[in-house]
Amino acid sequence: MKGFDYLSPNGFYDAIKAYGLPASIIAFDQAALENVSCSFRTAYGLTEPLIINGVTKQGGPLSPIKSTLTTGMGHLWLNDFLKDNPDRLVVSSMNKGYGNPHTPWESEQLILTTVEATDDSITFAKTMKTLKESTLKMERFQYAYNWTTSWGKSKLYILNEKTDQGNQTSAEIWSIDKESPWDETKHVTHMVQVSRGEFQFLNVSINNSNARFQELLNIIKTFHFSRMSVRPPITLLNRTITTVLLPKLRALLTLQPLDRKHSVLLDKEIGKKVFEEIRTRYTPSLKILTLPTTLFGMGFPSVRRLNDALAIDGLLRDLNHRIDAYRKMARITMSDWTCQYNGCLDPFSTYGIHNRPFKTITWDKKLPITWTLAREAMKEIGGDLVIRKTDYSSWKDNGVSLKHIRNCLESNERAKTRVRQSKTSRDQKPNWIPNTRLLTTADKYGLAWSSDFGIWADNGKFSFREDPDTQTKLNRVPKPTRSNIYDGVKNLLAKADLPILVDIPMDLALSRVQRESRAKSLIECHVAQGCKRDNNPSGVIATDGSMVPANAKLHQVRSVTAAMIGTRSAAWRMEGRAKSIQHGEIFALIAAHINTNTRSIITDHLNAIRMVEVNEQVFHRKVDKMNGRALYRWLFDLRKQRPIPLTHVRSHTGNGDSNSKLNEEADQLASGAINGRAWTPPEVTFKMDEYMLFSPVDGYIEINPTKYVIHMLSEVEARQMEEGTSLRMARSLYHQFDPPDRLYLKSTSAYSIAVQLLTRSGQLDTMYTRWKRGIGSNNHGKCEYGCGMLQDEHHIFVICPYFSDMRREANKMIADGTEKLLKKVDIDEGQKDQFRIIAKSLLYDNVIWPLQQSRFYLGFVPPMNHIQNDMDRKEKLNIKHSLAIIWHTEMIKLCGRIWGSIMRERDRKWSVEKETDWKKVIY
Repeated sequence: MKGFDYLSPNGFYDAIKAYGLPASIIAFDQAALENVSCSFRTAYGLTEPLIINGVTKQGGPLSPIKSTLTTGMGHLWLNDFLKDNPDRLVVSSMNKGYGNPHTPWESEQLILTTVEATDDSITFAKTMKTLKESTLKMERFQYAYNWTTSWGKSKLYILNEKTDQGNQTSAEIWSIDKESPWDETKHVTHMVQVSRGEFQFLNVSINNSNARFQELLNIIKTFHFSRMSVRPPITLLNRTITTVLLPKLRALLTLQPLDRKHSVLLDKEIGKKVFEEIRTRYTPSLKILTLPTTLFGMGFPSVRRLNDALAIDGLLRDLNHRIDAYRKMARITMSDWTCQYNGCLDPFSTYGIHNRPFKTITWDKKLPITWTLAREAMKEIGGDLVIRKTDYSSWKDNGVSLKHIRNCLESNERAKTRVRQSKTSRDQKPNWIPNTRLLTTADKYGLAWSSDFGIWADNGKFSFREDPDTQTKLNRVPKPTRSNIYDGVKNLLAKADLPILVDIPMDLALSRVQRESRAKSLIECHVAQGCKRDNNPSGVIATDGSMVPANAKLHQVRSVTAAMIGTRSAAWRMEGRAKSIQHGEIFALIAAHINTNTRSIITDHLNAIRMVEVNEQVFHRKVDKMNGRALYRWLFDLRKQRPIPLTHVRSHTGNGDSNSKLNEEADQLASGAINGRAWTPPEVTFKMDEYMLFSPVDGYIEINPTKYVIHMLSEVEARQMEEGTSLRMARSLYHQFDPPDRLYLKSTSAYSIAVQLLTRSGQLDTMYTRWKRGIGSNNHGKCEYGCGMLQDEHHIFVICPYFSDMRREANKMIADGTEKLLKKVDIDEGQKDQFRIIAKSLLYDNVIWPLQQSRFYLGFVPPMNHIQNDMDRKEKLNIKHSLAIIWHTEMIKLCGRIWGSIMRERDRKWSVEKETDWKKVIY
């Protein structure tokens, strides 16, 4: 179909009638399209206004809506036409196709007749005859609204071809005869090109990493930095790549991620362009270049990490998609990977990620690249990061296949052995796992599912029960085999504890309604045991939340509290890196709604009030990607049942009215619960998405998956660098702080940052480096300023007497900055003296440094954990952090000045030598 360059209004009007929508919509649209003044932009300016009627502007907000509604009629018509056709394409799991589904989820199937997006469309069929008939039907539908197919751009894609027709390069497809378009007995043919084993949609080669890689590589190679009269600062290069180049790459990677080897090559190509602009003798470390500034990198974007993160984000998006077709397709793929290629283990569970079944497959032929890439990235992150299904109630209620249970237990044992890094073989399996033939025999007699023998109890153990139907089926089995089947199945199910079988907490096997009921009861119990307050008989409840650290970075563990003050007071505390202040604020509101004595609620969280007061459709669209969305959904549902008045009050105003005082009490309770007594809130899994990112450290992760995964991959890479750079990047030995972003990302003069890149990469052009690599210098790496010592980084920046004046000047600036800050804080003089001692020793070798050698030239600050004081933890960290920022800034500026002096001196010597050589040539 050739898009909707022309959109016939009659198609939209027919769709309104077909869907049973009000006829007033048609009248409204006709009035809006009548006598519309329109001007056209030309090279010479705007034309005179023209009056047009009945035409929708292409690219306008109504255009795609009208197209969707109109083409939707065509889809329904084609679905009705193919309803009983055995050659229509029906997508289901392989087990369902074999008539042997393993789980209740495998009952899903997806009927694919045609798919459309903007100006692309694909029609599916299992045979050429059905494909020709379907195409003819859609052609006839399109012709009714003046749409035509561009046959020159059309292709026939053949997948999983069974007959050998490899020499066929073109094929006939039917279309309408324009002379008799409504005569179903007549048609014309068009020859279209045939392509096998691959197909394209929206100009994307589906599941083809090579094609996408070549496209992205071409974009990078043709990208150039703006020419300037001076060498651009490294911060400008970073900004250019982040704002100009990266958005182009990200848009294409979102549609089709690459395999990891290709994404690494793209990173190298970008790094090459950056290093050409910096113009250094030795190539710096690409890892240092792309690490975040918080991990002592330069903050450049990494295509590899972005590619991995988009794969995981896309996988979660598809598994939880609001559109039924996307969601079904993703879950069918998940079922096939689980049961066909991963030994019935969820490939994204703790043991499923490590499982390598003996049946080897070619991943790029059987599974989407996005999925296998997501699994590799999660394995690299480690820490038991998994994608967890949040509802297993169908297992408990309906049971699962006995073969599935057997495969799960066997694969679990094999994966556990691999996690312990022990060797295993195919023949090693526990003696209680029954033979596959035994279960096949049981299947013949209708004994294929766990529900034939019992159900899982609430404690996760399998509970056997006497079922007349099961006994009848057993009686049909020959006696010798009957006892073998019964004993084998009984031994198998006795070991099949549900939490072990699928690696989940037992509460996920309960229905969502049961879990919600339990959570409500637990919160009611917490409130009932709270401190009683007799001075609030009116039923007014104040809620608040608190978080420490208040401005936590993504890698920092934070403590979040929720508090409510009313007739009784209660507080809850939750911890983890994925929590935010929203979790505390919303949970407190939920507790107030569950409390039966609540008549009205006071809160200072204005965003929550705005969110829950919109209509349901708008709410779900807004909340789908928000952090804390499970709590928001629960709060919204509670308010539908019981719409308690919500009042907003400004916090920390010091007003004397009753609402402000009550809010202040709630704030004090929430703040005190950080280190005081507080309940642990229940997990709101019953309102979470069907599939959630989860780790034992962070719990269920609702923050942006792309941002989270990029950060975790950066952490992994930073840890690897600590071990592999001869302690040069061993950050854990020094004071932990985040270097200021303004220096690394926003400075207009950033020579010091370029020097840091070279120093941390170990690629500074010292005499020792030249001698070690056999380049140029014949002085055996000795200092060029006559020191007689090896000229490495440590010698240049810490020892060399030639730069003593620069070090003394920098030391004075550090001391002045330290003194200025210490005057602002109220701590003992003894503690101030400890900070002064560190400040004076930063630029010299001293015992304050872990290796007794100064590493200020790498931007590190010596540890300050030994400095104790009687202030609360938050203030103490602020003092140390502020000092670390002052010291770090002065230290890297000193490095820039020293290295700049060396380079200027070398350039001067080089110019004199060249001039001398030129004079010799002349004379």
